[in-house]
Amino acid sequence: MAQPVPQAHGLRRLFQTVTERSFLERLGWPDWAVMAYLSDLLTDCVHADHLYPTHGATGRRLVDLVEMLQEADRRGGSESPERERDLQRQIGDYTLLMTGLFPEGVRRLRTVLIVRADALLDYVKVGKRAYRIVAERVQESERDHAARRSAVQLFRRLSAEFELCVLGLGYVKEELAHLQASRDPRLRRLWSH
Repeated sequence: MAQPVPQAHGLRRLFQTVTERSFLERLGWPDWAVMAYLSDLLTDCVHADHLYPTHGATGRRLVDLVEMLQEADRRGGSESPERERDLQRQIGDYTLLMTGLFPEGVRRLRTVLIVRADALLDYVKVGKRAYRIVAERVQESERDHAARRSAVQLFRRLSAEFELCVLGLGYVKEELAHLQASRDPRLRRLWSH
């Protein structure tokens, strides 16, 4: 798996700044925990290894939502709550990124001549459910009371406000496209560090 982007890396700062601006100025939603989670998610998912970290029973990386859901069903209660939590978190993160940053891709799934199984899924419902399960599993497994309460609240908000997060990520995408189109040399320096 690829190494995480260092905390001081310019790309991490860029995503943090753009996410905060989008959520504060355009949405008027000052939820610092959600903004931090989403900016970290954007940064970490620069590497495909972080977007698709789970492998199925055959060892092949799971890249389709249907595969992720099938793997979650296959594992069922046989795995530890932490592993189930991690897989559900991956499902929530994947659906949030796809609907927020690539809504045209999700829509296109429904218009392809050869229908893929993912086309039959409601990404928003799946993502909301996944984050709700993550909150439940954190509640069951986390020992540190303060960390547990904070994580449970975060994932409950991600579930309850999924559509707002999607909208905010759409604004992040617009802001990044605007920065890229401006050809600002400061942006090039951020990408290259």
